[in-house]
Amino acid sequence: IKKKQITSLLFSRYHFVLNYYRVKMTEFTFILAGKVGVGKTSIFKRIQTGEFMEQSLSNAPSKSDSEMEHQVYNVTLNDTQYKVSIWDTGGLERYHSMTSSYFRYCNAVILVYDSSPDNIGSLLKLREWIDDARINSVFGERVVFSLWANKCDEVSSDVATSQVVTAFMEEYKIPESLHFKVSAKTGENCIESLHTLISTVHNTAQSTAPSNIASTSTEIVVTPHASHKFSWCKC
Repeated sequence: IKKKQITSLLFSRYHFVLNYYRVKMTEFTFILAGKVGVGKTSIFKRIQTGEFMEQSLSNAPSKSDSEMEHQVYNVTLNDTQYKVSIWDTGGLERYHSMTSSYFRYCNAVILVYDSSPDNIGSLLKLREWIDDARINSVFGERVVFSLWANKCDEVSSDVATSQVVTAFMEEYKIPESLHFKVSAKTGENCIESLHTLISTVHNTAQSTAPSNIASTSTEIVVTPHASHKFSWCKC
């Protein structure tokens, strides 16, 4: 009996260790897009550091005018581990020919507009980004668009629920569940919105996209000394 107990214990520990290091890794690529000054980079930095960067500083590119900022966001939701590459277009709308190539493997676009009443034009400017994503992404019509109304802490009137916004969402078939009021300044709803988007993209990829391009979903066995490198752009 004692021998059986020891064997059973060892067997259980073996499976515990095996399952512990067996990770379901799902990878996606998101792009932050929108007009200059709407707060894309402030949102990017809020997600990356948990802190707010002043607009004057966030608009100053850290590399060069011809490069995009990039970060990797790791999170586990509903027992699935996600690795999300997030790209910030910054002020690169001036270089549309460059930004178009970044949409190639894009699963979702976070469309950011300024919710201030006098900046409603920043919403209409998003049409260009939507067209670029659908034309250049290998996912085509399956690209998921999420609309983020930034600076909600600064506005008194609820522009995010205006008829203009509603009409825009209907035109591009953006569901209400992917329209978020956020504030890069206070951090309000930024991470929650991102998590909702990740789950939505995962569900969309599983239900509608062909299995060969739905997402990069790999089951890997990790050892203490193993390293796993990921490459996003294969241009």
